[in-house]
Amino acid sequence: MLAFQPLAGGSGTTTLTVNYASAIATANTGLRVLLLDLNLQFGGVGLHLNLPETLKIVDAYARLGSLDHDGFRACLQKSSDNLSVFTAPAEVLPLDAVNPTHLRHLISLARANSDVLVIDLPLAVTDWSAEIWKRADYLALNGTLDVRSAAGLRRLSDLAGRDLLQSAHCHILLNRVAGRRSSSWQEEYQAFTRPLARKAPKLLPEGGPGVTAALAAGQSLPRFQPQNPLAETILREISLLTFTNPGGAARPAPSGKSA
Repeated sequence: MLAFQPLAGGSGTTTLTVNYASAIATANTGLRVLLLDLNLQFGGVGLHLNLPETLKIVDAYARLGSLDHDGFRACLQKSSDNLSVFTAPAEVLPLDAVNPTHLRHLISLARANSDVLVIDLPLAVTDWSAEIWKRADYLALNGTLDVRSAAGLRRLSDLAGRDLLQSAHCHILLNRVAGRRSSSWQEEYQAFTRPLARKAPKLLPEGGPGVTAALAAGQSLPRFQPQNPLAETILREISLLTFTNPGGAARPAPSGKSA
């Protein structure tokens, strides 16, 4: 289970979530990948992949406590042969529309219908956010090098505790990093990483116009423009992960490396 938590609005977290999920599905064609949009109010995963809105999702949340596997599967949309998507509701729902018990049930349904579960989380912290942070095998805290993301990282650290940030499953992503870095960039970077002690963020390069073009085409960046610097970095990060096939055996990514 991979979960992506934004540290500030506009940091490109949904774009990264979609592209990671698509890259995992492309590199592991024998695995069922499921992309779950838990942004109950303004989720954009479906828009990124040019999927239609469906009232089935709203109905599912209305009866989430009793939702069964057939009802869950009826809500899924195919983005590719082995990538399914549970989109955000077509209506704005209050954040307390899902309580921790409902969340555990939804995650249970999602995991039962997938081999790899990728979750796009909202910027807001909810009653069930910590449940995802702790249960994820790979938790990505995504931001950009600015004061908003730095403040978000500090607040999240104060809320969740430094043990979360220092845990092996937690990864800090710095998105839209310029190729040429000035001395002021280095100073801002040092200030950003100060709460992390020895944990270094993963630097994701600026994807340029290719990111916008891929979104306009309703495609993932690795599929639309695989030689884009951001796409190459995402594919390299995916190659460092090891997934488990339905038979229970570890299946390394094509590079043969493991996390």
